[in-house]
Amino acid sequence: MKIEAKQRSLQGWQKVLKPILSCCKVILASGNAQQTAEGVNESWEKKLMQPTL
Repeated sequence: MKIEAKQRSLQGWQKVLKPILSCCKVILASGNAQQTAEGVNESWEKKLMQPTL
């Protein structure tokens, strides 16, 4: 009984983790996605830091 419960919980985790892992693979495959995201964040921070006067 305990082994079956563990297998069920593992299957549930696999269902949750598979889409997350596929998203990570897509991000890693694009390669520059993180760099572009950081660039966008920096530009937004600069815009937010600048006084709107």
